[in-house]
Amino acid sequence: MFALEVPGLQDHDHQRCIEMFSRLSSYLDGELDGLSCKELARHMEKCEPCRIYLQSLEATRNALHHLAEQPEIPARESERLLKACLESFQANLRTRPSR
Repeated sequence: MFALEVPGLQDHDHQRCIEMFSRLSSYLDGELDGLSCKELARHMEKCEPCRIYLQSLEATRNALHHLAEQPEIPARESERLLKACLESFQANLRTRPSR
C-alpha cells in the first residue's frame, strides 16, 4: 500500500482524519447537520489527504452507483466495497511512519 507524501504534514493529526472519515458517507448523503458539515468543510480546507480521500470516495460512489444500475452487482456488495476502501485507507494512515 502506498503512503501519501504531502509536504507540511509532519505534525498532522491523522487521528482527526480517521474521525472525519467516519462521517464522510453521511456528508455525501446530505445527512449531517449544519454544524457538522461546517466542521468537516473546515478540516477539508486544511487537509489535502482528506480532500484526496473525499474525491476518491465520491468517484468510487459514483462508479458504484452506475454499476449498481447493472443487475450483476447487489447493493450489499457495493456497501462492502465502500467499507473495504475506507478500512484500507484508514489502515494506511495508521501505519504511516512519523517524520
